[in-house]
Amino acid sequence: MLEDQIKERVFRFFSPKILKYKGKRSTANILTALSAICSLTASYFFFTAHLKTGGMFVLLDYLFDGLDGLFAKTSGEASNKGFILDHISDFVLRRIWYFALAASGFISYELVALMIFSLSIGVFLIDLAMIKNLRIYKWSTTWADWLIIPGLFTGNLVLFFQIMILIQFALFFVNLASILYLNK
Repeated sequence: MLEDQIKERVFRFFSPKILKYKGKRSTANILTALSAICSLTASYFFFTAHLKTGGMFVLLDYLFDGLDGLFAKTSGEASNKGFILDHISDFVLRRIWYFALAASGFISYELVALMIFSLSIGVFLIDLAMIKNLRIYKWSTTWADWLIIPGLFTGNLVLFFQIMILIQFALFFVNLASILYLNK
C-alpha cells in the first residue's frame, strides 16, 4: 500500500539520524510529549478561533507523533509506558480539538459525538482483534481523522468532518468483514 511505502521511505530517511541521538536526552517519550504539547496548543488556537495557526500545530503534532514511534523502534526504546503515553496523546488529547472547534462554533457537538463514536468503535474492533490474536489486515488500523488538516486550511470543516465520519464507519464495516473472513 501507498501508506506502507511512505512509512518505509520516512523510516529509511530518519533511521540513521535517529541513531545519532540514541542514549542522549532526546527520547521517544520526549517526542511524544512534544506531540501532546502541540495537540493541546492546537486545541487552544481552535478554541480562540485561529484555525490556520491551530492547523500548523496539528501538522507538528502529527510530525512528532510519527517520529516518536520511529525513534522508539529504531533506538530500541519501545516500552509499555511509551505505548500508553502515545495512545493518550493520539486518542485522548486529539479529541480535545473537536470540542474546541465545537465551542468556537466551527462544527456542531453532534458532529463531535459522531466522530468520536465512529473512531471509538473502529479502535475498539481492532484492539479487540489484537487482544484475541485474530488475524487482521495490515491496513486495518488506518483512521481518517487526519482529514481534519484539509478542513482546517480550506475552512470546510463541516464537510471534512462528515467525510471523516463516513470513512470511519466504512472502515469499521470493512474491518469487521475482513476479520470475520480471515478468522473463519
